[in-house]
Amino acid sequence: MPIDQFTRAFYAMNKVLEEASQTLQLSKRAAVVLLILSDAEKGEMRTKDLVETFQRWFVSASHTAAKDVSIAKGELFQRDLIMARGGIRNIELTAQGRDQAAGLVAAIERALENLVAGQKDLLLIQAALSTIKPKMPPKPLTPAGFKETGRRRDAAGPGKKKAG
Repeated sequence: MPIDQFTRAFYAMNKVLEEASQTLQLSKRAAVVLLILSDAEKGEMRTKDLVETFQRWFVSASHTAAKDVSIAKGELFQRDLIMARGGIRNIELTAQGRDQAAGLVAAIERALENLVAGQKDLLLIQAALSTIKPKMPPKPLTPAGFKETGRRRDAAGPGKKKAG
């Protein structure tokens, strides 16, 4: 697959998410958390699992994902789209949250269909139409050049000189 097709598909998918979240007046973070919860069994998930899923979808560091999920949860709590069940660590969609999630998925489907109309070369997006919500990879991905700890492989530790 040519890199230009990947780049076009990547930016197009990002634009679709952005526009779909704007139709519901949600931030992209909140829209993603809403999608994750809508894909979870019974629309509920532990915050830890929500952060791990967010991290996998965006290949981000755990502290970054935790911050993004926290901000999104605040927005969704304020709009009464999620509630805490059995403690703040367990999050569940409200009835209104389920409706908003269904609206978000429908908006993404419409945007993708409009996007691929007349652009048959965007095979990645055409494939996405059959599975709107991304599935979690089997284990978290790490950015190239980073260990599981999040430190660069070539980073010198305290008191150590960088090799090379």
